[in-house]
Amino acid sequence: MKSYLWTELMKTQSTTMRKIIVIIPLICMIMAGGFCALGGADIIKMADITTLNHWGLIWLPASIALMTGLFNKLEAKSTGYKTIYGLPISTAKVWIAKNIILALLLLIASIIAISISCTYRYVYYNKLFCK
Repeated sequence: MKSYLWTELMKTQSTTMRKIIVIIPLICMIMAGGFCALGGADIIKMADITTLNHWGLIWLPASIALMTGLFNKLEAKSTGYKTIYGLPISTAKVWIAKNIILALLLLIASIIAISISCTYRYVYYNKLFCK
């Protein structure tokens, strides 16, 4: 199973999937901060909470759909699924490995979103940039 995971991870090495796990949480924070800024000074305090709500309700499902489609496109474009169906390997293990790698990438994206939110809360409440 370890070799299947390693193979699927290496397939994503030079793709946009690895960039997406950083870009989408940043877009989420910018959009949530923008919506909070429209509400005034009292609402901007809740930008971190809004970011987590946006992440869980909008951006995480969109990320799942986008990465699943990118996995499909990557496999179809590279070999057309010939290596999965043509070689004497367990197709169940290949699909389980794909799902595990997708879950791992989404976990990393979620950790990035949470760390951005926590960093914002720390900077805002400790007023590091305001003197």
